Amino acid sequence: DSTEEETKEEDIKEEDPWKGVEDKKKFVGNTTPNFSSDKTTYETQEYFAYNNGFKEHKQVNASSAYAKGWTGKGSIVAVADTGYDTDHSEYSGQIHSTIDKTNTGMDDIGYTSGGSKYYHGSHVLGTIVAKKDGDGMHGVAFDSQAIVIKIGNGRSVDTALAAEGFKEAADSGAVVGNLSANSRYDSDFRNNTKKLSDGTYVYEGTNNLIDYSNNKFYNQQTTEMWKAVTDKGMIIVNSAGNQGVDYAANPGFFATVVDAEGNLVLGGKMLIVGAVDHNNNFSGYSNKAGHLCMDIVDGKCNDKYKVSDFYVLAPGNTYSTDGEGGYQVLMGTSMAAPIVTGQIAILHQMWPHMKGENLVKLVTSTANKDAISNYDVNIHGQGIVDFDKATEPQGVIGIPVDGRVDGSTSSIDNSYVSGSSSAVAGLSNVKIMVIDDFDRDYYINLGTNVVVNDKRKISDIDSMMNGHSYLPYNQMFGSYTQGGQYDLGYMNFGVFTGDNGNGDYSANVGKTFWIGNNFGLHTSVGHLNEQDTWLGNNSDGILAVGDNNTTNYGQIGASYQIGNNVLSIDYSKGYTDINTNTNSLITGFNDVETESYKLAYEIHKDKHNTFGWSFSLPSHITSGTMDLEVAESVNLDGTINYSTINSTLKQSTKEKNIGFFYSHKPTHDM
Repeated sequence: DSTEEETKEEDIKEEDPWKGVEDKKKFVGNTTPNFSSDKTTYETQEYFAYNNGFKEHKQVNASSAYAKGWTGKGSIVAVADTGYDTDHSEYSGQIHSTIDKTNTGMDDIGYTSGGSKYYHGSHVLGTIVAKKDGDGMHGVAFDSQAIVIKIGNGRSVDTALAAEGFKEAADSGAVVGNLSANSRYDSDFRNNTKKLSDGTYVYEGTNNLIDYSNNKFYNQQTTEMWKAVTDKGMIIVNSAGNQGVDYAANPGFFATVVDAEGNLVLGGKMLIVGAVDHNNNFSGYSNKAGHLCMDIVDGKCNDKYKVSDFYVLAPGNTYSTDGEGGYQVLMGTSMAAPIVTGQIAILHQMWPHMKGENLVKLVTSTANKDAISNYDVNIHGQGIVDFDKATEPQGVIGIPVDGRVDGSTSSIDNSYVSGSSSAVAGLSNVKIMVIDDFDRDYYINLGTNVVVNDKRKISDIDSMMNGHSYLPYNQMFGSYTQGGQYDLGYMNFGVFTGDNGNGDYSANVGKTFWIGNNFGLHTSVGHLNEQDTWLGNNSDGILAVGDNNTTNYGQIGASYQIGNNVLSIDYSKGYTDINTNTNSLITGFNDVETESYKLAYEIHKDKHNTFGWSFSLPSHITSGTMDLEVAESVNLDGTINYSTINSTLKQSTKEKNIGFFYSHKPTHDM
């Protein structure tokens, strides 16, 4: 295949995530040693380019990322350009390796325009990796290293060589490639490109070399060589171009191309960067975020993705290194792109396991639209990149369930535990790792999903007032609504079912044995089956339990009649078997036992009036544990480390109830 040389025409001018979980930070990336949490310590003369009025670092809030420990350390970037000043002090220790695709040596020879000499490759490289040494300026990711790929001399570069170099750099560990070069649209293309009613654009000329259906784009370019790069996981950051047109240039435009199944050919791993000035005004030379439509239906664009989905802005008027050991000012989208490349390096340090497409989403979703006057998505894309926002938590959606951060998750949106037993509060102090929409790991406290909610329908004193034997489990836990307790004199029994035949059922049978005229021994045994609950506790989502949880229980009590009054004491004991559920944090329950006690006294004043009191410890868990397997940390390859938590269900604080009642039976039914 033959490739054409493409020209980068820059308008070049010289001008004067963790409160409350700090202990978990070690499980994210490795922070830069000895970083300062005071961002002002980073806002030095070097940060502001020795007070030359260049505040591009401040515009993107770079110092806020540094103050969280993220400076790009450990990240490798690839820069495909015109080489670099190999003797410049700013690059000492910053170059990982070099790839010379021109066979002319790695030195940036520069080019002359308007009587001044400019060094494009050196300037781009310095914007990313120039070291923080107290001299001149420093790159936005000053602790990262670069693989420098030389793809041209002077003003011309070969982008096909950039794609080749990026593939090699990806194999050497580079996570992002910077290409500050584009194809320039010729006059035929610009004059014959029209705006559709939906704000997109269409080429209506006669250039038969453009055939979107067969993957043929402007200048016969295709997505294939770039796909070979992004298939290796590398992100490509491309300048939007400097023709001042309403739509982005190639190869950035390829970010939107889909295959026959509607999947992005480049996998969402391409970013397009336009430029703003120091006041966040859109730069007139910058190509905008408009979209060239490939599929038009009824006069409107039917493309699944638009350029604006992958388009961000960064300062395009920057102070950086030159090719003679010094520094210079250049202007263009070529200068804006490396700022975003440096942002990727910082985010990779923070989230080393994160996939390229999610790093792209993180950059676009955290860009700042509010800083732009008269924001328009077709001009400004997603807004100005923001290093501070991108290094903050962006929301939590679920827990990983298959051992990888880039695998399946179980949503926590509908996760909860609700119960009448304070045993559920034992989950309150359990911290778990969760994954957000960008596969980033954060840590939350389960206590936010635990609610103590008393749903009991009858109390000890209610049962006593109605003459029931000691309160059965089925009424204690409130899972049953239909049925009742029945006393046949020589024995008593109860039968209950749940709401709408949901599968819950319970049965108990008991008998009172009288020893003499005043002393009675009360016995009862029973079984209950809960379809979706356990001991009346409800849980779902990441805390769900299985179906058909059973409890077998027995009760014994004694009563002594003193005249017309009765003194009684009762005790109950239960054993519960709770099943588990797939994709739940809860992996098992062990030896769950419950007990209850009641002491009561009834005074029968006459056959129509009775009153009394009771003191009770309602049913509570006396022993048992809940096993949880929770994600704890993430390895560099995206695999997850788990730990098992054995949480006791034993209630350290027991509920104590005191009740009083008075009952009057009328003399006549009416």
